[in-house]
Amino acid sequence: MNKVLLIFTPILLIISGSEFTNAQVKSSKEDLYMPRNISFAYEKGTRSPDGKPGRNYWQNSSEYKIEAEFNPLTKFLKGNCEITYYNNSPDTLKNIVLRLYPDIFKKGAVRDWAFNPEGLTDGLMIHKLIAGTQTVDTDNESEFRRFGTNAVLELQNYLPPNSSLDLFIDWSYMISSNRLRTGEYDSTSFFIAYWYPEIAVYDDIDGWDMLNYGGTQEFYNDFSSFDVKIEIPNSYCVWATGELQNEEKILNQKFLDRYNNSNTSKTVIKLITKEDLENGKIINDEETKNEWHFKAEDSPAFAFALSDHYLWDRIVVDSLHNKKVFIDVAYREESDDFYEIPVFAKQVIEYFSFDFPSVNFPYSNQSIFNGGRNGGGMEHPMIINNGTSDSKASAEALVTHELAHQYFPFYLGTNEKKYAFMDEGWAVFFTIDYQEKFSASLRLKTEVSAYQKFAGKEMELPPIIPSNFITGTPYRMAAYTRPALAYYFLRDLLGKDEFKKVLQELFTRWNGKHPLPYDMFYTFNEVTGENLNWYWKPWFFERGFPDLALDKVIQDSGSVKIIIRKEGNIPVPVQLKLIFEDDSAEIIYRTAIVWKEGIDLFEITVKSDKKLKEVFLGSDSIPDVDSENNLIVIH
Repeated sequence: MNKVLLIFTPILLIISGSEFTNAQVKSSKEDLYMPRNISFAYEKGTRSPDGKPGRNYWQNSSEYKIEAEFNPLTKFLKGNCEITYYNNSPDTLKNIVLRLYPDIFKKGAVRDWAFNPEGLTDGLMIHKLIAGTQTVDTDNESEFRRFGTNAVLELQNYLPPNSSLDLFIDWSYMISSNRLRTGEYDSTSFFIAYWYPEIAVYDDIDGWDMLNYGGTQEFYNDFSSFDVKIEIPNSYCVWATGELQNEEKILNQKFLDRYNNSNTSKTVIKLITKEDLENGKIINDEETKNEWHFKAEDSPAFAFALSDHYLWDRIVVDSLHNKKVFIDVAYREESDDFYEIPVFAKQVIEYFSFDFPSVNFPYSNQSIFNGGRNGGGMEHPMIINNGTSDSKASAEALVTHELAHQYFPFYLGTNEKKYAFMDEGWAVFFTIDYQEKFSASLRLKTEVSAYQKFAGKEMELPPIIPSNFITGTPYRMAAYTRPALAYYFLRDLLGKDEFKKVLQELFTRWNGKHPLPYDMFYTFNEVTGENLNWYWKPWFFERGFPDLALDKVIQDSGSVKIIIRKEGNIPVPVQLKLIFEDDSAEIIYRTAIVWKEGIDLFEITVKSDKKLKEVFLGSDSIPDVDSENNLIVIH
């Protein structure tokens, strides 16, 4: 194999940047494999090879008005909703696809893992369905066909472009004892998500999203408005997506005053304490039930939580442009970590807003509910469901990860069903970034260790493979770990300022829209002026692994030449530790940019009069599947 000599200096970076002509950037679309259904979108002009929404881009939306009643004793939820669906597409729609998520708990449903048979239910029961002037016979399969967690409503009167359809649905279901991002956490504490009939996404790639919800994959929703009223017994508090509209009717005066005072306080306000729970008289009890009213705009979904014995803290956070974010934290008395969560959340939102990515936090209201499995959490728009953590670092990491999801996939409406690396990977990256700065965390090294143990094995799959085909550890690697490291090392080679500039442009272009991976890749290419496909291909499209090896060390008078061989296809940084006979050491570091030209050998020349004793390649912050070839001892 021929030896390649590269002199790595700051000038090289300048030359590298100038090598990319506009023509190369524009032609970058042809360099990444693109499935036919996606390429059609570029041909139709709904997407653009410069990474921007195309001139013909469109997306649909809905307005939901929901009235629901939940009985915590019987676990029975019933509701009705009025939905106005807006068809902004150029297509005439002959049917409407509904998502009936509670059907995942039905007997015989297709799921990604086994459920306890005792917790299986009859799923979501539809008692009335009206679409425009059409009263739908939901027992007639030619008119209404259910399969998995989806249902297809055949329209008698088709829905033309640039028009809307009004639907009315009356439904009910029993909350399953099998928890899956929703359910019972104790006898009087519940987190309710995936709970109402929802119109699926109709987009420029696949038309209707017909993918079944099996439990692993999560969100792909349109941006809609919600006006939701939830009736529950009068001893309960409710936290939800959106902004509470009627606190003055719900809270007794003492607690209403605290609530109002919290709107201007920069410190944590204890709305409900242990003593308050013991004394009672928190909630208006003139009636046996109360109706909690919430509204949310431009939200992909709506979730809510309730309890009659949770503590409630509140704090206000500043975001950019004098924007306020109101944080509500509801938790069990015994959850020691949650007493610090309001301060953690405040610090995280300030970091996201002012430091990185320096983009306004997406919402003005954010609730954090103490449910979930221990140590685990789940994001929903404006409300997250976090379990109790066993350490401060774990609690902080969990809050950071779930709050990062408010950007991905909620501020940017990515399709997590197919491309989970566009939200989970970013959320892990944001967490690494935050913890490395604030808590001396080993999060990066933990992710590196997990990835290099699995990379290149038979079950590892590239992130670009649609996520709905992947479960278990392969899903974890493809959705979380591998893409997070890809983003991390990409920032390393671009530089923090350039990387942040591109990410901000991605948010500007695609907030409130549905970007594809290609839209993200092309935005980075276009804004940096570089064709980064040499990096995107191995990290996101190819099977393979990261592996660097020491090929040769040549010591001449006054200099040392070290040749590094790239054994694997995944481009990673180069770090060398040179130890001399006097036991002094020198660290040499190069970003992954050294592999941009497709070379397999990279040479570093170090000027030194000292005699070299050994050279070690690598770091526990850089993945490498084989460390046996990373050390040369000079005899």
